[in-house]
Amino acid sequence: MLFTPFFIALGAALAAMFGREKLSYSLFVVLVIVMLVLFVHNATDVMNASF
Repeated sequence: MLFTPFFIALGAALAAMFGREKLSYSLFVVLVIVMLVLFVHNATDVMNASF
């Protein structure tokens, strides 16, 4: 699941290299959304830090 953003970023970079501007922007937006969803999914637990 955590490899998904890397594949989306690769697709956005390749689309930008081949001149597919709208596709690269769309993949970048999808990448940001996926990163936010993964962050919320993985960072919801409270840290019990004791000093």
